[in-house]
Amino acid sequence: MATMMRALAPLCLVAGAAGAGSPCPTGRAYPSVEVHLNRAYGYEDADGWWNNPDPYVDAVLNSEARRTAVHGGTMHAAFDHVFCFQGMVSVQAYQVDGMTFTLLDEDHGKDDHLGTFRLAGAATGDLTLRDGSARLDVSVRVVPASDAAAVALHPDYEEADPVVYYPASYVLGANVPAGKTPPMAVGSSANMDNAKAAGLDFEGIWWMSDNPVAEELVSFAGARMNATSFAQGPIDLAVPMARAGMWSWLTDTVGDILRRYYSTGSPDDLKHFTFESTERGSISTGLTNVPLVWVKDNFPFVKYSHDCDEKYGSEYCNPTKCASTSAPGTTCADLIDQYPDDMWSRPTVFDKERWAANKVPCPWAPISNWGRPWWPDTTYTLKRIVMADGSPHPVFWNEWLEHTKDKNGAPGGKMLQSYMSNDWCERMDAAGWVSSLVDALGMGGDVDCTAQEEAPWWTRIPGYALTECVTGECLTWPNVFSTGECWQCLDKTANFGQQLPASYMTDMLQFPVTGKGYAEGWCGAEDAATGGWHFNATTGAYEGCATTEDFPGMGSTSVQLWATVKAKMQEMVGRFAEGEIWRGNELGFIISNEVFWPEELQPRGVLLGASPSQHGVVRPYLDEWFTCDAACAAGLTESARQWQSEGARPEKMAIQADVKKWVFVENFKRVFPGAQNPIDLDEFVENQGSMTTLSTITQLLPDRVTTALFGGKIGVFRANYEKVLNLVQVYYGAEMAEKDAVKACAPSKSCAHQLAGGIVDALYFAGGLSVPSAISTGMWVLYADTSAYGDMFPQDHQLDRQDPRAFFYESMRFFAPVVGLPWWEVAPERATDPAGSQYAGGSRYVLNLALANKDPNAWGADAHQFRVRPLEQYHEYFIGFADFAENATYPTQARSCPGKTLALAMGEAWFGVLDQEVWGSKNGAEKVQSGYKEQTPFVDEFDLHRRTGIVASGIWRTIVSSVLEDVTHWLPTFDSMDAVDFKGKVLAVVHQFETEKMWPHPAPDARYIRTPHYDAKEDGAVGTMKCGLTPLSVPTMDETWEEWADYQAEGAVAGGDGGDVSGAASSGWWGGVENRTAAIIAELLVPFDDDLMLVPWTDAGKYNADGVRDRGLEDFVFRGIGQHRVQRVALDDADAPAGAKYAVYLGVMEGLETREGFEKLGGDAYFTAGGEAVGIRYQGKLYRPHHTHASPQDAEGRDWQHVRTVFQGSLSALITVWDHLYDVHLASASHVLHSVMDTLRPDHPVRRLTTPHSFRTNSINHKAAYSLVGEGELVHRATALTADGLKAAFDVRRAGEGDLWSTPSAKMAAQGVEAGDVALPLHEDGKEFFEVVAKYVRASLASVYDYGANACGADAELVAFFEAMRAKQDASSNFPAALTCETLEDVLSIFIYQSTAGHVHHGSLGAEIVDPCHAPWAVVKGKKRTDDGKSCGAPRTFFMQLVTFMFTDFEVPELLDDYTHLFDVQGQQAAWTQFQADLTTFQEKVDKRNVERVAAGHRPFRSFDVSIMHAGVSI
Repeated sequence: MATMMRALAPLCLVAGAAGAGSPCPTGRAYPSVEVHLNRAYGYEDADGWWNNPDPYVDAVLNSEARRTAVHGGTMHAAFDHVFCFQGMVSVQAYQVDGMTFTLLDEDHGKDDHLGTFRLAGAATGDLTLRDGSARLDVSVRVVPASDAAAVALHPDYEEADPVVYYPASYVLGANVPAGKTPPMAVGSSANMDNAKAAGLDFEGIWWMSDNPVAEELVSFAGARMNATSFAQGPIDLAVPMARAGMWSWLTDTVGDILRRYYSTGSPDDLKHFTFESTERGSISTGLTNVPLVWVKDNFPFVKYSHDCDEKYGSEYCNPTKCASTSAPGTTCADLIDQYPDDMWSRPTVFDKERWAANKVPCPWAPISNWGRPWWPDTTYTLKRIVMADGSPHPVFWNEWLEHTKDKNGAPGGKMLQSYMSNDWCERMDAAGWVSSLVDALGMGGDVDCTAQEEAPWWTRIPGYALTECVTGECLTWPNVFSTGECWQCLDKTANFGQQLPASYMTDMLQFPVTGKGYAEGWCGAEDAATGGWHFNATTGAYEGCATTEDFPGMGSTSVQLWATVKAKMQEMVGRFAEGEIWRGNELGFIISNEVFWPEELQPRGVLLGASPSQHGVVRPYLDEWFTCDAACAAGLTESARQWQSEGARPEKMAIQADVKKWVFVENFKRVFPGAQNPIDLDEFVENQGSMTTLSTITQLLPDRVTTALFGGKIGVFRANYEKVLNLVQVYYGAEMAEKDAVKACAPSKSCAHQLAGGIVDALYFAGGLSVPSAISTGMWVLYADTSAYGDMFPQDHQLDRQDPRAFFYESMRFFAPVVGLPWWEVAPERATDPAGSQYAGGSRYVLNLALANKDPNAWGADAHQFRVRPLEQYHEYFIGFADFAENATYPTQARSCPGKTLALAMGEAWFGVLDQEVWGSKNGAEKVQSGYKEQTPFVDEFDLHRRTGIVASGIWRTIVSSVLEDVTHWLPTFDSMDAVDFKGKVLAVVHQFETEKMWPHPAPDARYIRTPHYDAKEDGAVGTMKCGLTPLSVPTMDETWEEWADYQAEGAVAGGDGGDVSGAASSGWWGGVENRTAAIIAELLVPFDDDLMLVPWTDAGKYNADGVRDRGLEDFVFRGIGQHRVQRVALDDADAPAGAKYAVYLGVMEGLETREGFEKLGGDAYFTAGGEAVGIRYQGKLYRPHHTHASPQDAEGRDWQHVRTVFQGSLSALITVWDHLYDVHLASASHVLHSVMDTLRPDHPVRRLTTPHSFRTNSINHKAAYSLVGEGELVHRATALTADGLKAAFDVRRAGEGDLWSTPSAKMAAQGVEAGDVALPLHEDGKEFFEVVAKYVRASLASVYDYGANACGADAELVAFFEAMRAKQDASSNFPAALTCETLEDVLSIFIYQSTAGHVHHGSLGAEIVDPCHAPWAVVKGKKRTDDGKSCGAPRTFFMQLVTFMFTDFEVPELLDDYTHLFDVQGQQAAWTQFQADLTTFQEKVDKRNVERVAAGHRPFRSFDVSIMHAGVSI
């Protein structure tokens, strides 16, 4: 039918040759153009463009001419206009009056305008534009400017019978041009019953304010009442709202479609309003029981009053939300008082309780709308805008004009449309494609628009025949909707354009909609434990669920008995090959919509529905690709390990999405080895999920509607098919061409297309979906809270990683990835007619694999429980792979799973490498909350998080930021001390958060350390960043620390700008504080852990209460942290005091720049052979101990006690900066592990040897770069040094690396401590500990390398490792020049020694620094003393000193633990086991020595206490 469209705005008459063009002159009349579109139906959008929803043609007529050169034909200068087209994929040439015009692709394929062409013709006459596809037929009539009728045509008001188009202001009759009929009827006492007498005033014209639909106005003219008062009961107001002038729509796309849709109803139909009072009514609707709509009640209708919310509920009326935008300052309450009858609330509320049980995913928001209404609750307010006498409403008319401004801002200028005719046939004819679509859907019934006066209105209700069926056949008590006759009738009459019959769709939809399980659906079993089976003692068999007739759908037979399934499976291959049975586009019980598959495949659909000849071409390839041998299985194991690694999944693992991606990648590379995968993983997973759902639920819709609604999803699927097809042509094109020569794949376009279809099936639906499903359900068993299901599932099941195949089998048995194996005993219409029904006329037979795999006759009484069974039982009874669907006579027609071995290998690989303890719920403690139903996909998707208790970095930043906003209001403050500046408060918060929220609970152990996965050859060299003020760099990734991103975030926050670094004057003082340590610790928010103090100091021990000798300093040096710094007095030291044999030289530090008001660091301390202090030379002056020499304060306020404090603090600072940070963390641990990652493959034995000592090392060093050694960071603020001074300190150490790679034994010998002099515990314990370490390293290396042949030097990767290490050294470094097994042994032994005992000795200084007057890193200069006379560090610097150590107060993997899982070489495992035994023996010796030391009156020495030693530099 031709569709007459509203005239476009007048066009310019352009003078001159075609294409010359000029702007339209003003002050003249122009010809108008009427456009007739045949078949290419169109409508106008909000921007004034004419659009066409046809998927093949989108004709866009734009009144703004685009100048384009014209190809072909003779042009006429009188008429010039450009037509733009979108989506024209095949049409290239057009004819206009015999002249050919070529489509020009101006925009190069962009979506805005695929091409344009210009139409030029005579000033008068008819021009016809056609294309060869018969999809477009456009007629253009040019009317000369002299045509009076055309000139008189009003530019705004247009009558296009049966529709009138008009500006919104024309609703007021006074605004309508003379001679024109007002478009809307005004209700009044003259044309409607006197409802006002009953208290119901609906006269005038009403606006549906805030209506989310493109409907604007309604009139109650012609309304009739069934009673005159409420005394007779509720009043029914019947309104002929379908008649002319009763309703208006916008002229946008949606409004146009709605107006056309309503043409399918009779103009005489009535809308009934039922009022129970003058304030409360309802509008009847059938949507309350419509699935996937479920409106809560009939549409309520409530008059606004001050208490309408209290009377009728706030969801139905809100008396605070009706204020007019055109009356500023006027409240809703004011309007209710002034216009009590002029506002009614009309809400739409959906039934949340019924929606909560829905499991059909929302097509446009499948995850977020799960279990919630797809549609939002809405409320619009009915406002009277025109009064009964035709005058404007005092308030709401102006609001209406504002609401309907046009794009130029003119009030009331927006265009509306209404019906101006009550001729039903005219309306339907004008509705065009919409009425055709409604008719195709069966929604209009068998309508005869000419019979509107004769036929009763109820016979014209859509679905009248269906109603007759329901009332006559289905509502038969007591068998309501349960007889075969009922459903046979429904299958014939309940046709709304869907592809499949009502009985099938109802049976299948009950699962997602009602939540029924398969056993309940097929067998009526509400008891999930039995699945509908019961034991018959007489027969000795289980019965009750063997066969189900007419399910799913009439004419279907389902078989659940295992023995029958096996037998039928064996028969079906031959029967199919002989043509006795037929298969369609079916996946299990699902019959999929063929419109999703490309037309080049015939039949359209999955390979399972292909012809025997087509199947015979593709099946051998599938068998070859998806068979997995031992090498394949080994590769899958490594692939799964990489996929699950912390590098690939640093924070979480999405189940199923991440599993689907892994399976997809593995499947793809088997089909196209070496090819770059052109399919985006995220897009694939999203499309895969939507395809499975949409190809099913769209069977409810006609194909045209499916294409219009889900064309994007179809497009992605087709695009991926094309990508696969391109690769098929490259890899297998020649082979397919040979098969095409004999038409082996006819009627498909080619065998390449057929093979591509089979590959896409495998990626999307077969193994690509079933394997991730079975893995994901297995993960659910391991991690979900299954307590709600009784004993159906094992609680806290521990996976046997050595033999996970049985577990994977049980997951496939219990949660069947492939539910059914169907065929047709009698083929449906589709078998012979491509346009026929996929179901009608057929008889279907389905093997129910899901329930047969739970048949207790095969599996025992616990068949409906998840129980891992012996592998032999699965081998004998498992039918999920359709193992029996094979026939030796027809080898290429097998219907068994071609990927069985691959699927099993994938499951075994995934669960074989899964570290079950690593993963858990987000908070690391509770189980995953994810529900189960006995229907695909069985369990809800969920995320697993690594068990660290650490929040994501984004959350971390949010929490810290929110705390810092108000930190000053809750953080303790000591104004007298001025101890904490803003930076200190930040650090206190960071440490508290890290302690309570970030750190793993329980503490990490050896299980946290996993085999390496980072491979520099594939992943690239590890990146680096400069480490603060040091001259060294640190790696920017850590393969051992799952929460790398969070740690980066924490470091960034801690390292944020905290303002200037204070001098002594602004660093506070102690005043009258009695307990200085307690006062500062109170600022830390987290208690100071006593474990930080290896051997606590007493006041007597520190401050020499005996007064005989300075034992505090002597113990500090010879029995504490300073032992490794002791050396013989230098031969050239002319300043050494008499009696001095040993010294600790810190004078080099005196040259470092310090902040104002603080003493310089440094001092050279001298001691006798027995370790007694004889003096400290500081700033060129020798200071003697009090007990040997008088030591009054000098002019600078210094005395022995003061200088001793400076020296002890300087020694503590030097050890921290040089020995701990520089030597242990950076020059040793960081350099070794960085070089290892860059040069050694993940399974290299030396990389495995270093792995136990690598946990979190890169993370802590990276954090140091942010928050520890940068300018303005912890060390800078805690010491007295300026930024330049701290940088110089690191530079001095860099230039003095000559002893860095000396063995501990060599270093100890170089100290020159003679036998008989003071004994150093460091030497007693340290030498032996290093021997234990070296013995272990030697044994581990020797298990791999031949020392005698120097196999180490022949290992290219080790050569690269040594070269990488040398590149990181200073010129002064003594790193070995040659690589031998011996030098490698030394380097690795030193690395392990430093990372374990060296880290304890140099880093565990809590006892030394906990008192601000014992060893402060920043001593205040001059005569300032505490009330008890001590020289001390300032409160602010001391606070930072404590925080520095508090940031290392975490439990990490210990050295005494089982790390054998990290070694692949048996000899290395044995070496580690012996190492543990040797350490235990060594520990016993240390314990005994410490007992003896205490007995002799000395301090114990715990730096080599293995029981507290960490495995690496983790903190």
